[in-house]
Amino acid sequence: MNLIPTLLIAGMLGFVASVHADNIDDLVQRAMASNRIPGLTLAVIKDGKPVKVKAYGLANIDYDIPTKTDTPFLLASMTKSFTAASVMMLVEQGKIDLDAPISKYLEDTPEAWKGITVRHLLSHTAGLKDRFEEVPFNVSNWKINYPIASMYKTARETPVDFKPGESFQYSDQGFFLLGMLVEQASGMKYPDFLKSHIFDPLGMKDSSTVNLSRIVKGMASGYGLLGGALFHNSRRTDYGMVSHFGMISTVDDLAKWDAALDGEKLLKRSSIDQMWTASKLANGSYAYTPYGAYGLGWFVDRFNGHRSVGHGGSTGTAFLKFPDDKLTVIVLTNLEQLSGGDATGIAVEIARNYLPAVSWESLRPIPDPQPTLAANFKASMETMAAGKFDESLYNSFFGASLKPTIPSQKQGLSALGSLDKIECLELLPWGTGHLGRYRTTYKLVTVYATALFDPAGKIAFLQVEAAHKYR
Repeated sequence: MNLIPTLLIAGMLGFVASVHADNIDDLVQRAMASNRIPGLTLAVIKDGKPVKVKAYGLANIDYDIPTKTDTPFLLASMTKSFTAASVMMLVEQGKIDLDAPISKYLEDTPEAWKGITVRHLLSHTAGLKDRFEEVPFNVSNWKINYPIASMYKTARETPVDFKPGESFQYSDQGFFLLGMLVEQASGMKYPDFLKSHIFDPLGMKDSSTVNLSRIVKGMASGYGLLGGALFHNSRRTDYGMVSHFGMISTVDDLAKWDAALDGEKLLKRSSIDQMWTASKLANGSYAYTPYGAYGLGWFVDRFNGHRSVGHGGSTGTAFLKFPDDKLTVIVLTNLEQLSGGDATGIAVEIARNYLPAVSWESLRPIPDPQPTLAANFKASMETMAAGKFDESLYNSFFGASLKPTIPSQKQGLSALGSLDKIECLELLPWGTGHLGRYRTTYKLVTVYATALFDPAGKIAFLQVEAAHKYR
C-alpha cells in the first residue's frame, strides 16, 4: 500500500448529485462504473447482524464469471491485521514481549536494528523501508521465487531511513519480520498458525494464504488499468513468507472475523484495545496517514466523536469498522488500488449512509481555538495553488514527500478559483500536536481538509477531499 501523501483534489467539481440512505446499489454501481472496477463484493454488518451482503460484476472477465459473496479475493495488506492479531495471541501466551528488541527473536540482526522493538514493527515506526525484495529496489530484477532466507538476507542489507519512533513509514519489510517472529515464537509456519488459531476456530472455510502451487477454486482474478484498458495483474511471484500481504478470504468469512473481534473469541479486550489505539511517536505526537493514525496492525481514526478502525489492501480491498456504533463495512474488489479500486473510499461512502454523523456535512463551524494553525493551513493552500513550496510550513518528513507533487497540486487547486473562506470544523489534541479539519470555500466549489500539526505547529500531514466521492 502506497501512503505517499497527496492532496485528493482531482475530479471534485463533478460530485453534485445526491444519494439516498437506502440506495447502496446505486452508489456501488456508480463507483464501479467511474473507476472501471470489474467485480466487487460487500458486507454491511450492523449491531452484529448482516444488513447487506451482495456481489456485483465479474470475478473473471475472460470467462464472464460473476462474483459471489463466497468469491475469494487476495486481501493484500489487510493481512497485516491478522498478523498483528497473531502476534497479540503470542503476547497473551507470554511468548512475545511487545517492548522487547526484535533481536531477542531474530538471529543475526544488523546494528541498525538495535533499537527496534516488536511494537515499532507493529506500528510502522521502526524506520524500515516498505519494499525490500531487491537492494537497490528495482522491479526489473524481480524474481519468480523469494525464499524466507533470501528475503531475510535482503531485509538485513536494506538501510533504515530513521531512528525507531521518529516517524511513521508504512513498511512491508516490518510485517515480513513479524511473520518470522510468529514462526519463531509459536514453532509453527505462519500459514499453519493462521489456520489453526484463526481460520478453523472461526469457521473461515474459504480463507487461506497465497501459494502459486495451490488451487483456490473460484478466486477472483486481479486487474489493473493502463491507458484506460484493463489488464491482468495477478501476482506471479512466490514468497516464503506472506505475513505482509498474502491472505485470501471472502466477505462471508471476514464477517466471521468481525464477529470474533466483537465477541473476544480470539483475543482479550485489552489486546484489541492496544491494537486499536493510535501509536505515539518519540516526540509524543501521533502519525497520520490518508487512512487515519496507526495502532498495532490497524489504522485508527476519530471523526466527529466517532471512532473507526480498519485496514485496506493494494489489490483493492477494505475492512472498515466503527466499534462504538456497531457498524462494519467490508468491500473487496479485483481492481488494484493504484488503478482506482478505491475499496476504502467506497466503504467510507457506504458507512456514511448508515452513519450520517461521519459525513463532512455533519460538522459545523466552531470558534477556532488555534488560529495560528489555521493560518499555516491557509498559507499552505495558497502557496500550493501558486505552484510554490514554503518549507517553513511543514515538518521535514512530510515536506520532503510533498515537495515533488507541487506541480500537480497547483493544477488541481488553481482550478477551484479564488480561496474565499476557511472555517474550523474540528480541532483535536493529537498527542503533543493537533488534528484539524477545515471547510475551505473556493469560488467554484467547497472542499474539506484534514491537517495534522506537530508540536511546533508545522504541518505533518494534509489531505483535501470533496464531501462525497460517489454521489
